[in-house]
Amino acid sequence: MEGINETTICVLVEDQVTKKIVVNHHTILNSIANTIATLRILCRDDNSSIEEIVSFIDRRKELDQLTGNYKYCTSLKGAYQTFSVDKSRMVNHIREAQKSLNANYKLHPDTFDIEKLIDELKAEIIRDFDLWAKAFAISKMYQKCQEDKTILTFSHRQSGWSNLDTI
Repeated sequence: MEGINETTICVLVEDQVTKKIVVNHHTILNSIANTIATLRILCRDDNSSIEEIVSFIDRRKELDQLTGNYKYCTSLKGAYQTFSVDKSRMVNHIREAQKSLNANYKLHPDTFDIEKLIDELKAEIIRDFDLWAKAFAISKMYQKCQEDKTILTFSHRQSGWSNLDTI
């Protein structure tokens, strides 16, 4: 879904001339979008190994910025959704998953569909990093909105509106 709280934040500001409340939209900028796009391409490439993907994630220092705690609704049905991101923990998880897949394949090479499970692991990596990048970008936009004293309130992926006590 594209739109408010996906690509833009809806903000309410007071027009200094008319003193009326005006609705504006601010674009959510993602400083690591190119890195995430490259990771997505790497994960979708059938010739890319898990080792190559882990190496890419490990080398990209800009992905360290994702580490943190996020209040970010992934579903409008749920309330007070939060999650934590730790790049090094994710790298370890991927490495352990790879070891487990390899061990199971060695035990059951005729029945264990390792390619399918590697594709699922790659899809999980894409899903997680896409979500984390969105949460990171929108949290940076929240900070900018909170610092901008002309903004009365702004939309977000939490419950309700922000700063309602200032209106």
